[in-house]
Amino acid sequence: MQQIGRVDLRPVVRYQLPGNTAYTLADQVTPEQWAAKYHDAQAAATRATKLELARDYDAAFRTYLAAAQTYMFLLRHTTDAEIKHRIRTVSGKLVERAEKIKQANKLSKKPVAKNDLSIEEQDAVLASGSLISGHRLARWTSKDTRPAPTSAALPSPPMSPAQLSAGCTWVRAAVVFPQAVVAKDTTRGKDILQDNVSDCSIVTALMVAAEHHARFRSRIHPVFPSPVMMAGTTSASSSMELGDLSVSWLWTFAPLSSLAVLTKPRAAIDDTLPVTPEKLPMCALMKEQDQLWPALLEKAYLTIMGGYDFAGSNSANDLYAMSGWIPENIPLRRRLRSEGTWDRISRGFYMGKCVLTLGTSTDDAGSGSGGLDLIPSHSYAVIGKLQPLLVRIVCINPALNRVPATDVRETGERRQLVLVNPWRSTPPDSAWTSGLREALPSAEDPEVMVIDWEDVPASFAFLNVNWDPASFDYNDRVHLSLPAHKGSDTPETAQKRKHLRHLRLRLEPDATCESDVWLLLARHTANPLEKNEFISLDVALASAISRQDGVVALPPPPASAMTDNLYDLYRFMPEAGASLYDVTIAHEGPSPTFAFTLTALSNCNVRILDGPPPLPYKVEVGGAWTATTAGGNHTCHTFYRNPQYLLKLGAPISPAAEQQRIEVLAETDKETPINVRLLYADGKRVDHFANRDVLAGESTYNYGRASCARDGLSPGRYTLVVSSFQPDHLASFKVAVRSSLPIELAAIPPEGAGMFSRRVDGAWVPGQAGGKSQPLENPRFRLRLAGTADVKIRLQTHERPLELAVSIYASDSSGQPAQLVASSGPYVDHVCGAVLSAPNLPLAASDYIVIPSTARSNEYAAFEMLVYADTKLEVSPL
Repeated sequence: MQQIGRVDLRPVVRYQLPGNTAYTLADQVTPEQWAAKYHDAQAAATRATKLELARDYDAAFRTYLAAAQTYMFLLRHTTDAEIKHRIRTVSGKLVERAEKIKQANKLSKKPVAKNDLSIEEQDAVLASGSLISGHRLARWTSKDTRPAPTSAALPSPPMSPAQLSAGCTWVRAAVVFPQAVVAKDTTRGKDILQDNVSDCSIVTALMVAAEHHARFRSRIHPVFPSPVMMAGTTSASSSMELGDLSVSWLWTFAPLSSLAVLTKPRAAIDDTLPVTPEKLPMCALMKEQDQLWPALLEKAYLTIMGGYDFAGSNSANDLYAMSGWIPENIPLRRRLRSEGTWDRISRGFYMGKCVLTLGTSTDDAGSGSGGLDLIPSHSYAVIGKLQPLLVRIVCINPALNRVPATDVRETGERRQLVLVNPWRSTPPDSAWTSGLREALPSAEDPEVMVIDWEDVPASFAFLNVNWDPASFDYNDRVHLSLPAHKGSDTPETAQKRKHLRHLRLRLEPDATCESDVWLLLARHTANPLEKNEFISLDVALASAISRQDGVVALPPPPASAMTDNLYDLYRFMPEAGASLYDVTIAHEGPSPTFAFTLTALSNCNVRILDGPPPLPYKVEVGGAWTATTAGGNHTCHTFYRNPQYLLKLGAPISPAAEQQRIEVLAETDKETPINVRLLYADGKRVDHFANRDVLAGESTYNYGRASCARDGLSPGRYTLVVSSFQPDHLASFKVAVRSSLPIELAAIPPEGAGMFSRRVDGAWVPGQAGGKSQPLENPRFRLRLAGTADVKIRLQTHERPLELAVSIYASDSSGQPAQLVASSGPYVDHVCGAVLSAPNLPLAASDYIVIPSTARSNEYAAFEMLVYADTKLEVSPL
């Protein structure tokens, strides 16, 4: 485990080598370490051969694959062509042996487990993620403080339509800014200007980083180790490092983002900039045009983000990619804890532990709260010193640089933010479009916009925060990839692929450590601006901490909090005495695979572990709530219509098997509340249940996912019910069941499946509401059957549950009820009503009479009867 406070946040995946030497994936492997791994691969291959000869085919198969995987790891960490060829040959033979075992059907049905957290697996995840926006970038290494370019400069990013319409071409920076240097150590946030490029989030990220460095001398500021004078021909021919510019100072400080983690930024960019025919640069600039780093860093970052036609991000994401400071996106109009948020950010801002920006939404146009002139979908930098006694933030517009960066207005006890649009004011002959120029305030407009903290949500949609990771003493990190699901996709399912992964978090608290834990989920992507990809993470006490009755609550499904952001931050305070937590990571979207990095940070020692091994047996079924099966929750009279399944657990293969366990996961679209329960009902369809009948599952409904688990189940037949919250809500779903016992899962036919059915409506009214004391003084219905039949009748009331019963009488020659033939039994007040089952009801000489009844007399209400029979039938009122 690394200590962040020292400060090094390289991707932390350690492998213990002989000699007690540990190394991380971020570093190049030393010859000694490479040789040790080569020895491990050879030993594994030899062991696999011996296992195969001993006819232990399962173990041989796993070991062959493990050895091949280690060889592939070695292949990625060598540049010798001959060694690469030899490794590929040996690895291919190992895979071939494993395939022969598989094809010979010598494997047991038990799935082959693999160690996703092994260094080989995680190394492969990082290698596969090195393709970003079409650029294959080499692995980052923390050993190089200023790596030399190893390849030609990357192509310049595509220009935006605005730049193209202005006639921009690529011009050497030395020509545009003959007196400029790459960077100075005296940069202030107010010195940086945004031009006619839709990347306000990037520019505000640079502004707050520069100002923080000026105030706290922090490492967040991109001051290069050796600034180069770009005057005349002194260094004009030298290429600028993508590592210096796009992920800047990440080699030795905090590369936490998926963009940085996946790559070693050694590709170069040249120093050309987009310039109009009038020699006006259209890129990020310094006010005095004396430094190049904003323009070059903007170009480098947009190279890996797809070009200058940048659709926009949020500044927390951009600054995270450039600094590793932990991003937090706080919606200001949804579940905002105003006082707690203010206290947290004001303390962090004053201590230099965080930087802030504010963002508007697409609807935040025109005058906001207090008459603010706001631009929609825009980012505003918060630059200045926060005074906790005066409790306010000061935001300085870099375009209106007459305001000093440390200006603080005396406002007594009011908590205020002072804001200015970060877009610069421009002369009429600039390259700005007339529409943009009209949208911006003129130079004569007020220099600052003042708003009370309490009014911020009315004008701004988001508060974007970046936190210094050096605030934590410990961190851990894992890189994982979840494969595509097997089977063919329909156009609908291809847009809603789902992945779910369980990990565990172990804390080692001590009496002096009271620290919350932060978990950061970063989604890997080759296209940082792709849409409709959603992620989430959630935390709960480990499922091993279960109740004595064996019922286990799996971690709450996180789908209700899914975000389409690249990153998701989860903060929690551990419970006293608790050291083990389950972490649930979810993905939904069109991408067939899901790769991610999970980082844990705390001032207590924290480690990420693999989740409990998956249970060996698994079945999946798909289903849907249709017009006839969307029954709603258990308080609805249509609950019995919901899809239900017979779950059969077989006997254990080994008498000495471990404690039996079953886990159920049901998934639907993220807008649909779903619930799943496992009931003791002998695999039969249920219309009601008591708490004692519930083997697993809760009463709550969750958006998108529901899960339940149970320990200690015996072989037998059980009923699984999958319901949506609202009746008549149409949607599809998927159910996956895992078990330590062999399992079978089959849909239970709907009520009345394959039978003739009739629906009749009636009511208990005066003169026909005799109750159970006068059962024949109730509404009567004639039942005529075409032959001997199995008959089923459901009696329901819709307005409110009543104590009900229904009976079938044989009729005499006069058509009056004569003999009771079948009954639903005692009166019941179930929401779904009373049910009568009469198997093999014989064909009678005269018709049968059906009498529905309430328990109490003179209880007036409307009712419905559903009558089923496996022969033709007629039902009519008498």
